[in-house]
Amino acid sequence: MRLARADDGLAMKRLHRRAILATGPAFYSAELRQSWASGLRPEGYAEAMRDGEVFDVAVDEEDTPVAFCGRKDGTVKGLYVDPAYQGRGIAALLLKRAERRLAEEGVTAIRIDASLPAVAFYEKQGYARGARHLDRTRGGLEIESLWMTKILDSV
Repeated sequence: MRLARADDGLAMKRLHRRAILATGPAFYSAELRQSWASGLRPEGYAEAMRDGEVFDVAVDEEDTPVAFCGRKDGTVKGLYVDPAYQGRGIAALLLKRAERRLAEEGVTAIRIDASLPAVAFYEKQGYARGARHLDRTRGGLEIESLWMTKILDSV
């Protein structure tokens, strides 16, 4: 694992898109997943970094990102794992790393805007459910998600 660099944008975009589209139909329709995955741009990750978001990435043997976790202002902004690498504990490792870094920054409670398919994962990591709400996807459709919070007294 390492911090993301501006030149990781294309790999991050590709894995981000694949992860969204792999969520399956149990929570979101194909149309909604396409809308959620649309509009991702490689340069968008570098722009987010310049705006203060920090991305930790897990990389393969060629140093190409296969997963990332973004954090900013006490919030986990996104956690995505390429479907080819899911089920290996990478998401949990990236989340723990983000929690440690946020705790070092003095954050005492972390918020996550969790997609519905990710709620069970975050609950296993100690996050509590909060309010359901609607966000607008990059493609313009409304998507339901859930605010979740974890108090960092045990990180």
